[in-house]
Amino acid sequence: MSTLVSVIIPYYNIDGDLLRACLESVVNQKVLTDEVECLLIDDGSAKSPAAVLEDFPSVRYIQQENKGLGGARNTGIDAARGEHIMFVDSDDTIADGTLKYIVEWCKSADSADILTFGMKYTSAPSCRGDLKVGKRVVKSVEEYLETTNLRASACLYVFRRSLLDSHSCWEKLRFREHFLHEDELFTPQLVVRAKNICISDSVVYFYYKRSGSITTKSDGKHLQKRMEDLKETIGLLYGLRNSKSEARLLDRKIRQLSFDWVAGMIFHGVDDDYLKDSLIWLKETGLYPFKQKDCSASLRILYFLTNRNWGIRFLRVILPVIQRIKPIF
Repeated sequence: MSTLVSVIIPYYNIDGDLLRACLESVVNQKVLTDEVECLLIDDGSAKSPAAVLEDFPSVRYIQQENKGLGGARNTGIDAARGEHIMFVDSDDTIADGTLKYIVEWCKSADSADILTFGMKYTSAPSCRGDLKVGKRVVKSVEEYLETTNLRASACLYVFRRSLLDSHSCWEKLRFREHFLHEDELFTPQLVVRAKNICISDSVVYFYYKRSGSITTKSDGKHLQKRMEDLKETIGLLYGLRNSKSEARLLDRKIRQLSFDWVAGMIFHGVDDDYLKDSLIWLKETGLYPFKQKDCSASLRILYFLTNRNWGIRFLRVILPVIQRIKPIF
């Protein structure tokens, strides 16, 4: 029997209790071991997961020198035996019944190149629950990208491994190593290679928001790298969009990333000269001023303000207030 799904879990110095909860949520599901495999990729951790792994003998353990989250995922991809790939971060969990649901989807009539599903943010570690199966609908990738704000997290997709191979006009796809916006760069390129995508409203993934994680660090050096990596992501996707006809479907995502980049700089209080130079760069690429279309009313207001100097000054004051009420970064 061929392996249908490879679940890849990158690991780097995560608390043992969090890792145990993650592995329990993946391994202790009612699926045939021949159909699903679990790989733990140790990205040069100082904390050995050996004590936890003693209770999970079916998990394939691979150790490597530190290459960052993207590099660990690449190692998992190259070692995977499954026809489909799924990523789970080692401090997160998935709902009970998830893998059975995914295996059944792989065999179903509405199986597509990609399955995407719901996620729940939680401040409680080791959060789990039973999968509540919702509706599924299959769309062409063209329709999906033109009408949907593409979610970046690679953990919200199960996809055919063959999408990563070089074929037609596409080169082999892998994550960038030591790159803070690896998902923002990887996921759009993954989706645009597919023909269709199955959208499920089932809440599968529990994302644990913990202090000290890559996405919550806010020190100056880390923030600067985040801004620089996001700029590089925008530039790379824009270059791809201009070189391949299929990649023109990424217009909506590129506009979204460009605004997120500028709004992030305003929110975090980068100096005026850096912000001015960034807006000039976006204007030269045709991405600024922001076009007030294909977005919600609230975003249209933010676009309107960000397109004006007085609006940027206003946002420097109001965005931190909005963030405290309803986090957007």
